[in-house]
Amino acid sequence: MSEKPYSSYIKDHKSMILRDYLAIDRTALTNETAFMAYVRTSLALIAAGVSLVKFFNEPMMHILGWAFVGVGSWLALYGYSRYRKVDNLMHQIKGDFVAEHLKSNKKKSSVSSWMVQLFKR
Repeated sequence: MSEKPYSSYIKDHKSMILRDYLAIDRTALTNETAFMAYVRTSLALIAAGVSLVKFFNEPMMHILGWAFVGVGSWLALYGYSRYRKVDNLMHQIKGDFVAEHLKSNKKKSSVSSWMVQLFKR
């Protein structure tokens, strides 16, 4: 997988169609789901490690328990760093699009606000 799969979209929004914008939204939602999976897995590893340390008196169980706590902590940090990386990229792409869209479509926004007012009645 490429290091920067969305670099062409950051540079040129004009080549994007609705499908591309919806794909970005799906990617952002999937990113949140993946982050929650990282958190859930890391909490399970930490809880298992603390349980091993707390309830068993054998040295091997203590070593294994602290290893679980270490791996769980590392996994939480790794998941957060991946989440932030993709989240920043998605905000960069969507932020550029929103700014361009609002600048170029002022007439459409006034027409759409008139339509909203018409249908509110």
